[in-house]
Amino acid sequence: MTRPAGGAPGPRGWPREAAGAAALVAGVALLSGPDPAPRARGSAPARSRPEIEDAWDPASGRGEVVVRRADGATVTLRLHERFPGYTGGLLLGSQDRSSWSLERPGAPPAGLWCAQDETLVLHGPDGARALFAHGWSEGLGRGAGGLPLRYLGGARLAHDREGLLLAARNATPPLAVTRWALVLPDGTLLTRARLEPTGGEEVVVSWWTGDDPWVGAYGSSEGDVAWSADDGLVRVERALDPAVAARGLGIADLPPAAGGGAAAPTLANFLRLGPGCPRPDHVLVADGFARDPAEVAAGRPLGARGSVALHLGWVARRVSAAAPLELTWAQGEAVLEGGRPRPRDVPAAAWRRLGAAAPPPARPEVPALAFAWEEVTLTVAASGDAVEVDGRYGLRPPPGARLVRTIWFPFAVDGAHPPPDEVSVERSRDAAASAGDGDAPAPGDGARAPPRWEPVPFDRTREGVAFPLEVAGREVVLRVRYRQRSLDASATYVLTSALAWPDPIGRATLRVRLPAGLDLAAASLPLAGPTAAPADGGPAGARAWTFEATRFRPGVDLTVRWRAAGR
Repeated sequence: MTRPAGGAPGPRGWPREAAGAAALVAGVALLSGPDPAPRARGSAPARSRPEIEDAWDPASGRGEVVVRRADGATVTLRLHERFPGYTGGLLLGSQDRSSWSLERPGAPPAGLWCAQDETLVLHGPDGARALFAHGWSEGLGRGAGGLPLRYLGGARLAHDREGLLLAARNATPPLAVTRWALVLPDGTLLTRARLEPTGGEEVVVSWWTGDDPWVGAYGSSEGDVAWSADDGLVRVERALDPAVAARGLGIADLPPAAGGGAAAPTLANFLRLGPGCPRPDHVLVADGFARDPAEVAAGRPLGARGSVALHLGWVARRVSAAAPLELTWAQGEAVLEGGRPRPRDVPAAAWRRLGAAAPPPARPEVPALAFAWEEVTLTVAASGDAVEVDGRYGLRPPPGARLVRTIWFPFAVDGAHPPPDEVSVERSRDAAASAGDGDAPAPGDGARAPPRWEPVPFDRTREGVAFPLEVAGREVVLRVRYRQRSLDASATYVLTSALAWPDPIGRATLRVRLPAGLDLAAASLPLAGPTAAPADGGPAGARAWTFEATRFRPGVDLTVRWRAAGR
């Protein structure tokens, strides 16, 4: 499961109403609809035949699948549900609960997988790189970091005695991922994922996937150790032989040892690569997600520094339309034999079915909400230890359309930048706040009366806020303000979330304002200035730097650093 730095897991703590299928604004995410309601369930006696209940929604890429096994156990797979920041798709992921959970007669509920942390790294010239994720991954990012792979649609391909077969597609240029999931009657999840470029050019990509699963009790890695088919139980951090991924590995949960003796696992998960799957370059087991063997503290007991994580990486692979990178794997509950875990057997016919599955059909066009403009001002406090963000956003529906959406506004949170301590969300009540020509109502613009704002209720986590929005007939103007502390004289405003919108931002104006006594040290975008800050309530003597663009597709977030003047 992913975690923000220094605190509780990110995809947690949200009421169910806040969830939906994601498309993002720069600093704002658009969620298209609610998750399907969960099915009522509970432990049941053994059945003559397993049952698979399907509540996954192809329109949003979210929902759950419930498997009632023949042995009386119930397995629930949750696919990108609850957490608003998820893009949607066929990845395990939930909030406040495990994404692969098990209920057995006479035993407490247990989790086997928490959420899939998957990151794609696009390698560019001169060592440049860009991270892509499905709305949340701490594999190589900060949780909500990375360019979101926008959900393009999915399909239910088959549902019969042999399993449930689903397909989905996510893409953000220049990368596209088509995914197939086959849920077997014993709850095992088979995944086939194909990575290819959206254009004709070859790309170089690293693909990392894994989880810190909290096997057993949700929210705790106590007793968790790794295992592999070659090594048995692995109790210390270690870089495993990559070849073992084809034979099976996972995380096991050990009960407290009686009388100081060695305890055998009572529960374990497994992951095993499918037939013909390329061998990974790295298979790393550590406390937290190791990204390189050098980050593994070889010999350190697992669980000493945090949650036990399993991380697999295929590094710097050349990918083209003619030669896509395709991975297959099985994951689920391991079989325990003599106290040693092993992967469940997967019928060869299931792998053949998965490999022969067709991609999902193109999704019918739905009315799109246009991100017409944004105007954002970052004002650094005179003390230099905080930043105030004031953002205004124009969202425009198609003529005559009435759209109901949920907005997700992410914050850049890490160890040096705690969650904001003041947040407000408002929308304009005035038609005058919406410019017919698409221009933003600029602060202090004497050409029109300042808009009147009304508060918008929102739900909040440490990574962002979510709130409902109804747009009918004309452009809506939103205003989001927040104050965030900075412990390292820097601030980041999330822009790359806008890549999940179908079209570029019509016009973007970003302003950084520093008080007298502070100079701009660095910025991730080319800022023009400085100029005297406009007389719109800013501090006396302040200076401003500005970035402007039309049809804006941000490739990076806006990060700025400052220092004492004259240094």
